[in-house]
Amino acid sequence: MDTLQIAGEPCADLTVVPFNSESFGFTGHLYVILDSTCFVKRTVFNFPKKINLNFVDYMLLEQEFKRGEDGIRLLDHESITVEFRLAEGQDGIKDE
Repeated sequence: MDTLQIAGEPCADLTVVPFNSESFGFTGHLYVILDSTCFVKRTVFNFPKKINLNFVDYMLLEQEFKRGEDGIRLLDHESITVEFRLAEGQDGIKDE
């Protein structure tokens, strides 16, 4: 999609979308550092709106990674937001 700076490092924004909008899979973005390692710096994922996931109206998963001294990927930060809805027309319950 684009190139941008994340924490001072140039990254490619790769968009992920399932082929079928009603299939189970994530939509979102992978932010990959533009060097020879193709290190994943950040991810932002959610579920497509059209899937039927019981009681889950919305879900967002955000992860940030840092590189360890030996080059391995370490999870630095993770945030999961889920909105549950028990019945149509009712307000949802949000858990972060």
